Amino acid sequence: MDKWIPEIFYEEDNKGLTGGLPFINVPKDRSMPSCMFICEVRPVYEEDNEIEKEVIAHSLANMSVLKQKLDQETYNKVRTAIGLQPIK
Repeated sequence: MDKWIPEIFYEEDNKGLTGGLPFINVPKDRSMPSCMFICEVRPVYEEDNEIEKEVIAHSLANMSVLKQKLDQETYNKVRTAIGLQPIK
C-alpha cells in the first residue's frame, strides 16, 4: 500500500469525539501510520526582535504496531522507557 500523509486535527474543547485529544481521520482504504515524524521548534536566541529557532525532528511510533511486532518483554521495556506501566 502506498504511504499517505496523515493530517492531525484538534478539537476546540474536551467535550468532543476524542475528549480533546488530537486525532487523524483515517480513510477506509488506509491504516493508521506505524510511525510519524513531527518537528519540535523552540526559540534559542532573541535579539532586536529577531528570533532564532532550533528545529528538532522526532519520530513517534504507533504502540499498537509495536505490541504486534515485539515480544512482551521487549514491548514492556519500550513502555517503561517512555514512562508507561508495563502490561502484565
